[in-house]
Amino acid sequence: MDLTAATEFLYASADPLLVARAQAVLEAAPAPEAVMAQLAALQNADGGWPFELSAGRPSAVDESARMLLVLYDLDELGSALAERTQAWLVAQQSPRGWWREPTALSAYNPPLWSDPESDAALVYTTARAAAALSVLGENLIELDSAMNWLQGQVAPTGLLPGFRIVATAWAVPAFVAVSHRDTRSVKRMIAGLGNALSPEWDAPLLSTLLSTLALARFPRATRVITRALEQVSALQLSSGAWPNEDGAPDAEVTFQIVRAARWFGLRAAV
Repeated sequence: MDLTAATEFLYASADPLLVARAQAVLEAAPAPEAVMAQLAALQNADGGWPFELSAGRPSAVDESARMLLVLYDLDELGSALAERTQAWLVAQQSPRGWWREPTALSAYNPPLWSDPESDAALVYTTARAAAALSVLGENLIELDSAMNWLQGQVAPTGLLPGFRIVATAWAVPAFVAVSHRDTRSVKRMIAGLGNALSPEWDAPLLSTLLSTLALARFPRATRVITRALEQVSALQLSSGAWPNEDGAPDAEVTFQIVRAARWFGLRAAV
């Protein structure tokens, strides 16, 4: 894994937000005022973030969770943007602990994982929102409710139903935030992810696994992490980037892998 080449690829990106995130994570650089102003202009008046980050669209749970994590990357969790995002997410949670996408998204032909009527999307969306709230470092009752609901969905395999791998991976940081990574439920989920990991996994799926386990502060020596790092290293392109599902260099996938590698203590070429 050549992290130097991957970092150079990221810094050459035409996306100022992605460059700012990379610089914040890798160099502890402050978020540029222009980037924060762009984000402020994009956030909806209700505090959520528009579906597919397209201005004028209704707020969506997945995008709002994603942008809370972006603000975490930028070290801006204390900003008004983050506070409003948290408030919107908390207001969308059901009394039972789950999150479902607003029905208004149906008008935009959402992907399966954002389908307001899908049970699989319900599990994924709950895991995603809970993972985002877990970075706040607070003992939120919303996380307790989400974990209690998700715990009842975990199959004997250790995986959540529906979008099994990604939903389970995103649930892990929330479980660890509420309890501990050595609890039986977390160990069962990690074992389930380890059993599911195969040579057929592509870079985007591996990046999700590595990012979420890094977010949950699992050590690099964890078996599923060492295996995933070996696999993802073999997928790096000559440009330093990692490919998306279509094989094209992808800046977001590359950032996710570089950030996880940094959190696992990796530097330069490994």
